[in-house]
Amino acid sequence: MIKTTTHHFGKSMFPLLQNKDLLEVDKTSNISIGDIVLFSDKENETWIAHRVIKIQNNCMYTKGDNNQKQDDGYINKEKVLGVVTACWRNGKCIRIYRGNAGIVQYLVYKNYMHIRKNMAQTFRKFSLPVFLKKRLRQILPVPKEAVFFKNGTEKKILYIGKIPIGTYSDHHQKWQIRFPWYVLYA
Repeated sequence: MIKTTTHHFGKSMFPLLQNKDLLEVDKTSNISIGDIVLFSDKENETWIAHRVIKIQNNCMYTKGDNNQKQDDGYINKEKVLGVVTACWRNGKCIRIYRGNAGIVQYLVYKNYMHIRKNMAQTFRKFSLPVFLKKRLRQILPVPKEAVFFKNGTEKKILYIGKIPIGTYSDHHQKWQIRFPWYVLYA
């Protein structure tokens, strides 16, 4: 089996294939519904990777996973370079399944991204660090500023009780708060 590689550009196959992924393509004539095929567009200028959703005689109908409707027209098998079997992203190889397993893989990725997006929006409202920051600010005393003169220069230090939590930087024109206090007071 002959393999070739090319880059994927665009968002039509998101989330399974993402912009600038490196695709591994197997040159094969055995294509089935659910496969992601790499084919040339009508003008033979660009390569497109879309999923096969229907096969009739020698013609295939395709659709991008992230597109609302199927591609216009059909693709002749002669226009197909091959079937996408893997993609490389951030140095990691992601296997692309074929046939019905490929459709299941797409649904898993789609639902995962949907859940991840909704969970992030939900938990942003109830973020533990923001909640703790508000509560700790209510409990802890307000920091006090103290000014000292050392060797004729003014030095400002921020205290909570007797604990120094930061110094004022004349160079940066802001307080340099120490860990872990910067979480609350920066």
